[in-house]
Amino acid sequence: MNTSAKSTSILLATLAIGVVLGMVGQGLLLRARRPPPDDRRPPRGFAAHMEEVIQPRPDQERALRVILDSTAQSNQRVIDSARGRLYVALDSLRLRLAPMLDEAQRDRLAQMSRLPDPFRPPPRRRGGPPDGRGGPPDGRGRN
Repeated sequence: MNTSAKSTSILLATLAIGVVLGMVGQGLLLRARRPPPDDRRPPRGFAAHMEEVIQPRPDQERALRVILDSTAQSNQRVIDSARGRLYVALDSLRLRLAPMLDEAQRDRLAQMSRLPDPFRPPPRRRGGPPDGRGGPPDGRGRN
């Protein structure tokens, strides 16, 4: 293999590695910017999501909406209760650990307690999601 062919193959290999690294980097940046969809909690609220799944007939809409709204309120009470118990348990943990920890450890523990609430979805960015989907098309708010 002559020098020109070696140089060309090294240049092409470098280019290929650069392209692959660029694609991987772009994927990581996009993933960090836009969290994956959370299928456990629909963004429009429980009742709206259930209506979309069930697709009620016009004669069923009103009766189903009453039941779905009632269930959504019950679900929210369960979540609020669990959130309250979680905060009490974490406060108890902090109090029990405080005498054993030094100042830096207590600071890190306090910082951890300021993490986002696991029961709430992340706040929406202005302008809606980057894919152009907004809220519910019928104008109803969250449940």
